[in-house]
Amino acid sequence: AMVAWSTFKVFGDLVAVLMERTPVEMNTTELFNELARIKGVIDVHCCHVWMIAPEKIAMSAHIHIEDGFHEDVLHASQIVLKHKYGIVHSTLQISEDEDTA
Repeated sequence: AMVAWSTFKVFGDLVAVLMERTPVEMNTTELFNELARIKGVIDVHCCHVWMIAPEKIAMSAHIHIEDGFHEDVLHASQIVLKHKYGIVHSTLQISEDEDTA
């Protein structure tokens, strides 16, 4: 019974990774809201979070910012993602306000 249970758990983890599922313990709404609260951020959209391996999470997002905040927003976002949410691989597309004019 112990072998069957551990095999089932490993199989479930494998399916979650292959399906690129968002980890069940991840509160993505709070994550995206926290990114939106960073100084200089106007909007966060096209957000996706998924597992690339057990215990490894990736995410991508578009962040619309005020002019002149590019480096500050990028740095603050990476700190939040890594230290609060354990996301080690992120792709953030930053566009300044002037880029959308």
